Amino acid sequence: MALKKIYPYVKQHRAKIAWGFLFVTISNILATIVPKFVGKAIDIISSGRFDISLVLWQIFWILALTAASGIFMYLTRQMIIVVSRQIEFQLRRDFIAKLSRLPFSFFTENSSGQLISLATNDISAAREFLGPAVMYTANTISTFLFALFFMLSLDVPMTLLSILPLPLITLTTYRIGKKIHLNFKSVQEEFSKLTTQAQDTFSAIRLVKAFVRESYEQTRFASLSETYKRKYMRLEFYQSLMIPLLIVLIGISQLIVLGYGGLQVINKVMTLGEVTQFFVYINLLIWPVAAIGWVTNLIQRASASIDRIWTVFEIPDNGFSRQIAKSENISAEIVFADVWFRYKDDLPWVVQSLNLEIPAGSAVGIVGTVGSGKSTLVKLLGKIYLPSRGQISIGGISLNEIPDAELRRIMAIVPQEPFLFSDTIAENVRLGKPDATDEEVLHSLILAGMESDLKAFPNGIQTIVGERGITLSGGQKQRVALARAFIARPKILVLDDPFASVDSATEHLILQNLMTEFASTTKIIISTRISAVKDCRWIVFLENGKIEEQGTHEALLKANKKYAQLYEIQRITEEIESSR
Repeated sequence: MALKKIYPYVKQHRAKIAWGFLFVTISNILATIVPKFVGKAIDIISSGRFDISLVLWQIFWILALTAASGIFMYLTRQMIIVVSRQIEFQLRRDFIAKLSRLPFSFFTENSSGQLISLATNDISAAREFLGPAVMYTANTISTFLFALFFMLSLDVPMTLLSILPLPLITLTTYRIGKKIHLNFKSVQEEFSKLTTQAQDTFSAIRLVKAFVRESYEQTRFASLSETYKRKYMRLEFYQSLMIPLLIVLIGISQLIVLGYGGLQVINKVMTLGEVTQFFVYINLLIWPVAAIGWVTNLIQRASASIDRIWTVFEIPDNGFSRQIAKSENISAEIVFADVWFRYKDDLPWVVQSLNLEIPAGSAVGIVGTVGSGKSTLVKLLGKIYLPSRGQISIGGISLNEIPDAELRRIMAIVPQEPFLFSDTIAENVRLGKPDATDEEVLHSLILAGMESDLKAFPNGIQTIVGERGITLSGGQKQRVALARAFIARPKILVLDDPFASVDSATEHLILQNLMTEFASTTKIIISTRISAVKDCRWIVFLENGKIEEQGTHEALLKANKKYAQLYEIQRITEEIESSR
């Protein structure tokens, strides 16, 4: 059963939950005694000859018992509801921690929207079972038992007649509650589409305006809004239906009590106070009985949500073997030994029989046409994926034996598509070194060729870059990402096509700074532009995941093969562009 999976979390709070059950029981005992004093007060008043002190004494006990019942119900919530919030916190913390340990392949197969839904809606649904569902189940059972006991002690036939409509209340709550849940889920899904559409439009506002697509985006948003409104109105229909139906069914119970009880009073079988007690008990039973259907829906939702959450928890963390190495003991020599890789078993090989040795402190360039497997090498080197065959080692130690945290300390990667947070330039750079001073940040940005750009920004390194760096150009984003890697001062620096949006002069400046400032760092520069790698100690030309050629720039030109052909094409293209 899905709910058993969450028991280890519940087990930690058993004592508080037990106290919660005790408090709700006491609260309901006190609440079900109150009608006795109400009935007695009515009988005293209806007798026509009474001492006011006797009535006041009944009122005192009514108030005292009600107050005491309220205090114990408050304590119940402090135990059970607070525990459910604590478990929710633990679940969400463990879920996020689990996501951080999963391999990158997991995130390529699951959208961020799905994961956000699990971390919010599904964990909240699990909490509603642990909190409201548990509390109201205990409340329903104890209230029903005590109220039924006191009602039966008054009049058995009247008790049986008055509770006849109660199963219908439960059924109504369950059926309509299920409709409300399904429609609410549909509304939430539509709202997600609506917000995603809005976010996509605003994130790509420059592109929308560049292609004059404002009216198209408005039409799309209006269409989604209309669908959202239609689904929300359907939800409102069922929500509006619930209370009137419950009032009708409750009214039937009260009519039965009024009719049958009235006859009993007329026949002097029951007193007016006893009939009044029945009215109070019926009202006490209404919410607990209605809650049965509501709680059933909560349990069904929680069960489904817990199953979805545990599909993530049950995934093996990463599949890497024992991890023993420490970063300070690892040299920066890299070896690819007969490495093969493909993303899925039914897909073609992306890397094939790759053998490559990169000495510590050297600069190696990797070039090739689009789809030749260059970026996949970066993912393999960063342990984002495991090789399908073969082995990658750093400093003679298998990559599998290097803990992820240690690998991040010795290696910095600048991805092909840099990601910037909606923060200042300085804070985005500090991701590489959280305790970096402003001077260190500025120095790294200058090395990355951002000096003239910073002078143009009114707030310099404190400039807010906007969501995903929307206020910066493509070249500026790439250079901020480079500065983020530079400030970390890693043993290994991997640059995946970092100059795609940078002009030739800036590229030359950055490469010059790179070779000077990071002379002892192992540098891997991946690019489609030969100008970015021609000064490297060794150059590898990839095609279809295989090494087609390798050597120095001069040697590869002299060989007059594919590398030389690509170089000549790029040289002619640059000459044509510069002559315009």
